[in-house]
Amino acid sequence: MDVDFDAAAARFSKENKKRQEIDKRKAQKEREEKRMQQLRAARWEAEAKERRDAEAARLAAEAAAKEADLERNKGVAHVQTLLPVLSTAAEAKGIRRRADKIALPRSWERTLIDTQQASKHGQLYFELNNPKTGRTTSASILDFSAAEGTVGLPIELLGNLGLTPETIQIPVDPYAVRPSVTVRYKQLKRGTFAKVQPVSAAFAADVGDVKSLLERELHFRTTLSVGDELKVSDEDGALGTFAPVQTYALRIIALEPEEAVSIIDTDLEVDVLPSVEAEEKEKAEADAAAARQAALDAQIKAQMEAAAAAERAAAEKAAAEKAAAEQQQQARQSRREAALARLPAEPAGGESVGTVRVQVRCPDGTRTARSFAQTADAWSLFDLVEASGWPNEGNDGYVLVASYPRRVFRRAEAEGKSLVDVGLSGKQEALFVELEQQEHEQSSSMDVS
Repeated sequence: MDVDFDAAAARFSKENKKRQEIDKRKAQKEREEKRMQQLRAARWEAEAKERRDAEAARLAAEAAAKEADLERNKGVAHVQTLLPVLSTAAEAKGIRRRADKIALPRSWERTLIDTQQASKHGQLYFELNNPKTGRTTSASILDFSAAEGTVGLPIELLGNLGLTPETIQIPVDPYAVRPSVTVRYKQLKRGTFAKVQPVSAAFAADVGDVKSLLERELHFRTTLSVGDELKVSDEDGALGTFAPVQTYALRIIALEPEEAVSIIDTDLEVDVLPSVEAEEKEKAEADAAAARQAALDAQIKAQMEAAAAAERAAAEKAAAEKAAAEQQQQARQSRREAALARLPAEPAGGESVGTVRVQVRCPDGTRTARSFAQTADAWSLFDLVEASGWPNEGNDGYVLVASYPRRVFRRAEAEGKSLVDVGLSGKQEALFVELEQQEHEQSSSMDVS
């Protein structure tokens, strides 16, 4: 019986390698699970520590607030978060100062009156805060008839806390969270000054006797807080007519000596500011004027920048033109000097036999003259022109012309020829420079061959 040991060894090696790979993945998975467990534990511990720290901070803040309350309230302190409910009990009882009277649970009476004797300090006042909106107002006690865990608030206080009768109803959704109000016992100082601001611009125009209207409204309240919004009605009408009663909103902007005061048995000085609408209109007009001024300033700035840019461009152009002119002048001077150097020396003895006196008139009216030997190169006539004062700016597009009879001398045709060869053999010859464009406009011309 033949046994394939090699194949068996290969299968064994393969299976062994497979088992090792499985064990490796299993160990890696266990390490990953262990690492994740450690991470979860660390996160849970961090969250627990954060909760403990937050709770410690809350307790410390509450302790500090209680200490502050005890000091301010002469040894009395109590605070609790309660569910707000609409209360019309003060109005039903015919109480005049009903707009900020609240009803608290019986437990508050036991804590404040029975235990801490708060009533010996006079009227009981409270600070109300809506944690959700951050709005705060003040109130005084009506009675201790509210159900435990609730506080009865008149409609005016609900509005100052950013609440409405609808928002404080028991929600249909069992998982919905009802709004709450933090109630804190707080003694209030008597107010001496209040700054109020109408919302509507019509208030100043419609209300005849502002002082009487404010006094009437303040008689419905026992407290004022910065941020309160009072609803006042001009029951007498703007002009004492049968016009419908108008209601206006007045905001409490500032109070003295503190931001929440008692207005019982005190002379309160009231300052009425321009309305919110008037301020907004004035601000809008100021913003529009500022925008117009900004646009005008921007336009002026743009014009000034454009003028400065134009001035810079003009200066740069002038500088470039000046540099170009100087460069042209230097080039002209270089050409003139080169032409002067190429001119042959004038024959000795002046106008003698075998000499020609040539006079050339340039387009700008300048003239130049020189004596040449009749055998001198005719090309020298063009050097005579180049050496003159005529600023031809390096323009070679010109010819020399003799008038009677008309003869035209071109630079290319003069090369290698003498003055006699081109027909200039008189004692004196008069030529003038003619630009080629002008030369083409002539009805006829005489070429020198």
